[in-house]
Amino acid sequence: LRKSDPKIKIKSVFNDGTILNKQKYDSLVATAELSKFQPIIFQDTISNDVVFVYKKQTKEDLKKIEDDFKRKNKDDKEIRKNLNGTKISNLELKDLNGTVYTLESLKGKVIVITGGGSGLGKAMTKYFMELGAQVAISSRDLEKLKNTAKELEAETGGQCLAVQCDVRNYNEVEQMLQQVITAYGKVDVLLNNAAGNFISPTERLSANAFDTVIDIVLKGSKNCTLAFGKHWIDNKQESSTILNIVTTYAFTGSAYVVPSATAKAGVLAMTRSLAVEWAKYGIRSNAIAPGPFPTKGAWDRLLPGDLAEKFDMSKKVPLKRVGDHQELANLAAY
Repeated sequence: LRKSDPKIKIKSVFNDGTILNKQKYDSLVATAELSKFQPIIFQDTISNDVVFVYKKQTKEDLKKIEDDFKRKNKDDKEIRKNLNGTKISNLELKDLNGTVYTLESLKGKVIVITGGGSGLGKAMTKYFMELGAQVAISSRDLEKLKNTAKELEAETGGQCLAVQCDVRNYNEVEQMLQQVITAYGKVDVLLNNAAGNFISPTERLSANAFDTVIDIVLKGSKNCTLAFGKHWIDNKQESSTILNIVTTYAFTGSAYVVPSATAKAGVLAMTRSLAVEWAKYGIRSNAIAPGPFPTKGAWDRLLPGDLAEKFDMSKKVPLKRVGDHQELANLAAY
């Protein structure tokens, strides 16, 4: 490993997170005590350092654990179970699903996700729950929200509150905020994800069609940001976060999606402005601008029929592929 990358470091720890320093390591080697331990090997996803985790195991136990780690699509819960519930603290473990955080990384956090009932919002919500956060999802379709909440709670064992809210209406946003506070006692993070879009020559759009996208994306994000921000400031909450999902053409502009580009550019300007203005209140303001991340419902409506093949987004990406939902969820969790 060091020959392939001289910068790689080797770390040794016990499975309770205790660092196995050189003095302790040499002592165990000298007394042959180390031979009683069987190491499990991980790779730190941040630094790429190799981590040896020492735990007393029989050869049969070690073989079973190694086989489990080799098996594809194993999630953190199963891995923890196979390690007999041992909690390996302070390690960033790379599992086989491409996730990058350990369980409970977001424990104690309350996160509100607008548009969380489907698509990218649902993917981010699920990952937050897997990391221990209590979440609330909102949209206008309460039935869809309840089904999503039930599904995600069953899959993750976490808590998901479904709250009906039209983000275009400021009074409904305030009511949503109060429902979340009543259920969880606080809010730590607002994720503005609700959006609307369609491809059309701009001159064919009615004023109402243009306003619909502007109202959901820009006005909706403004309403949520203002309501949550006022609450945090009035209550002197020490730390809180606003995360806005924009898009790459918020920077560049784009033909045929002018309402969305206009609205997202406005959200991006608001993000940058409040990052400066509200920093003194302990409020962080950030945005993620994803490229193409196909979602079945929205993608089918945006590119119906043979348009999906005609406008193959993967051909415009240097890697020749579109984004995977887990990749966005990883960044949102960060």
